[in-house]
Amino acid sequence: MNALLIGRSDDLTWVLPQMLRRAGFYVDAVTSCALMKNCKFIRNCDAIPLNQSLLPAITQSMRREYDWIVITDDETVTEVLKSNLSVEDKLKLLPVQREENFVHLHSKIGLSQVFSAKGVNTPPFFVAKNPNEALFGANQLGYPVLIKFDSSGEGAGIFECSMPSDIRALKVQLFDKPILVQKKISGIEIDLSAVYWEENLIHFSYATPERTCRNKFGPSVLRNYHPLSTVDEQIFRELTHIGKVLGAHGITNISCIKSEGRRFYFEADMRPNVWIELTRCFGEDPSIRIQKWFSHKEKLSYPVPVLPNQPSQILIPYFLRLKRVELLFNRYNVWKFIPRDDWKLVVRLLLNHLFLFKIKHSLIAAAKRVIPQKYHTTLRKLKHRLNF
Repeated sequence: MNALLIGRSDDLTWVLPQMLRRAGFYVDAVTSCALMKNCKFIRNCDAIPLNQSLLPAITQSMRREYDWIVITDDETVTEVLKSNLSVEDKLKLLPVQREENFVHLHSKIGLSQVFSAKGVNTPPFFVAKNPNEALFGANQLGYPVLIKFDSSGEGAGIFECSMPSDIRALKVQLFDKPILVQKKISGIEIDLSAVYWEENLIHFSYATPERTCRNKFGPSVLRNYHPLSTVDEQIFRELTHIGKVLGAHGITNISCIKSEGRRFYFEADMRPNVWIELTRCFGEDPSIRIQKWFSHKEKLSYPVPVLPNQPSQILIPYFLRLKRVELLFNRYNVWKFIPRDDWKLVVRLLLNHLFLFKIKHSLIAAAKRVIPQKYHTTLRKLKHRLNF
């Protein structure tokens, strides 16, 4: 079997080749991630400069036969979605089954509308085109609310508003495009990220974020994982239904809030997250479940057997998001959870994290002091694309 990885983010790409190789795939890549050229699990790497579109190389690669194509970041999903490629070609690339499923790709508004229309429990919401509509929507929903950019990630573009004055204080530029006004649901956040194939549930994880970085809406640093043998059957049913609603055909980054015994689903990014491999640490290896699907169409079903010596829960850190001192002193037993299949690649990641982090952020800080405020958004995008 052959797989093709497409994307620009080192963080979201580097662990996938080893996972797919264990599942029985030979892996090629179209990427502007410098790191991928050094990955021992990649057969062919088509390296594209950062300032060039990936689409010509993608079109060239599609002449070869691939059993699985994985786009690894939201920006590349959007680039393909907005391209002049045919619908047929887009469906070969994008992790959905039908053209009608395009509406929710990298769109919080589209996702909320699809969930609401298809019977998935989601926080009440309102779509606003200007500050007055946002105020009206918030009054209809009741405070507190979350104001969200339609397309954003890693906690950026989310603003919590507890009263009308909070909305009035937001910059008018935020409303250049429609925004989502969403009722804030108080409760416990749960990650239920899954792997689907032709809308069939193959794998998922159950984790509660215990600590985030950057801000309270930012990426998680520490998660408490629960084996699927401890997960309620109703969650299996809900995720099975969500797969059909989304037309899911690939890796899907799903999140919800548990409140008063109900789950409110608010996120379903159709790409991997950095945690996808870490369920392997307690015996739930996604590559095994992927291999079982491709070999004999085995879906994930309830109940999942309890494995010998499997803990009821396990606290797992993501090593590249810990502070450097925490990493050096092995806080949370982090060294135990660092994937080592490609140790040379991991050494490069660690050296970058430990020694180049301060230099990079000093350069960014210096750039912000000399670049006008109106260009800071462009600078932030460039920082993300360069993996700074």
